[in-house]
Amino acid sequence: MRRKVFLPYHKKHRDERNQMTNHDKPKKVLDCSGLCCSLPLVKTRNEMDKLETGQTLEVIADCPSAEEDMKILSRIKGYEITQSRKEDGRSIFLIKKV
Repeated sequence: MRRKVFLPYHKKHRDERNQMTNHDKPKKVLDCSGLCCSLPLVKTRNEMDKLETGQTLEVIADCPSAEEDMKILSRIKGYEITQSRKEDGRSIFLIKKV
């Protein structure tokens, strides 16, 4: 029996990966550092309303409740949090409008 060998880094796969990363690049960056709780949520909602379906917003916030607020907003409005991380005491989110 002959085995098929699949090369994960074939040119076709490499091109597909590059397209995915380019697609997830944020259309806009919203820096909410230093804002009181709930203001990052309001500003994020307003900016997301301006985006077209499929576009992504990067949100930077240092509010302690930002992570929970973004999860709630995404659940209510039907957005997708594609990435969430913490850097230097700030939370950074990539939120996609679907």
